[in-house]
Amino acid sequence: MWRKKEVNKTDDVYKFALELAKESYSAEEKRENSIISQAGRMVTVFSILAVFVLTVLSFLVDNATWIPLLFLTVYAIIVLSLLLGSLTLSILAQWRFKYDELPSPVRIFSHIDQDCDEYKSIRDHAENYAETMEPIYRSKLNNNNKRASFIMVAMILFYISLVVILFATINAIIIFNLR
Repeated sequence: MWRKKEVNKTDDVYKFALELAKESYSAEEKRENSIISQAGRMVTVFSILAVFVLTVLSFLVDNATWIPLLFLTVYAIIVLSLLLGSLTLSILAQWRFKYDELPSPVRIFSHIDQDCDEYKSIRDHAENYAETMEPIYRSKLNNNNKRASFIMVAMILFYISLVVILFATINAIIIFNLR
């Protein structure tokens, strides 16, 4: 008669811990790719808005002679400076910062080969995996937090530039009675 193999619940816990550790690292890699992708889209939007502002400015300088050139220049410099800051921060968010790396396959094999007795249980696998991945995970996390900060400041500058455009338009309508 077949006997059921006793399930070691402790091994199940360590298998779960190992899976969570792998998932945590994977999630941070996905976050990195998402942030870099978002930064790329933001660069496109900021570039398009800058071209739009310059096109409208050129049109206004040529055709809206009742608006003083100083008024247009001041607002254009403010808006373009904000957009340039947003663009720069978005480009920085795409930068591939240096981060800790996994040891080489030969070093990993050598370490395991030398300490083979330390890798016999699931707990040992989970512990060694976590210890190996921790500096790499922390490095990615810190770099991703930097990228997220760049994105946040870039978006704030972008929104401020939109408010300045709106404010300049309203001021031009009120002050110079545009019709």
